[in-house]
Amino acid sequence: AGAGIAKLFGASPKAFELLPAATTAAWSWTLLRTKQAPVAVRLVATGAVVLAHSLRDRFSKFWRTATLFTGFLEMLALQVYVINKSIRKPLNVSQLLGLVAFRTAIGVAAQRFLSGCIASTPARVVTNTVLGAWMLKATQDPFGIKSRSTFSTPYSLSFFGWLLALLTDQPWIYFYSGGFLASMTQGVAH
Repeated sequence: AGAGIAKLFGASPKAFELLPAATTAAWSWTLLRTKQAPVAVRLVATGAVVLAHSLRDRFSKFWRTATLFTGFLEMLALQVYVINKSIRKPLNVSQLLGLVAFRTAIGVAAQRFLSGCIASTPARVVTNTVLGAWMLKATQDPFGIKSRSTFSTPYSLSFFGWLLALLTDQPWIYFYSGGFLASMTQGVAH
């Protein structure tokens, strides 16, 4: 994000290195201060954030490959929240394997045939504007209580953010949607 802002304003990317560093510091401070989790868990979580920050340049080079692996988590969340509509139902392993196979096939096809197909600057501007407007609308009912729809919440970006990122060749959308996927996966784990 910092490098993108620097490019937008014509400044040196080093000048905007403060943004990801400040984000990492804020998350680390928040994780360490929370009292709900044991100290060991807080330290491991903080270590994971710091490690991700320090390896972010390496991670960003492999974001297209990562979209295939996060497909498992997406399909797990889809099975729990959309198909079963409950975290109380037992895991249907054969159904999950079918969903993962389907998602993997779509991911491979999208990478091979659709990657970057709407990556022009005008297309990105439209995509980012529509995504931003949709997010503003979706956050009015973040858990879909009023709409009674999983797909009208910001968490639904977990299911299609990877594809939008591939189509527009914008890794930031993949990583942004990954934050919502992490929340969905955390809910599945509990």
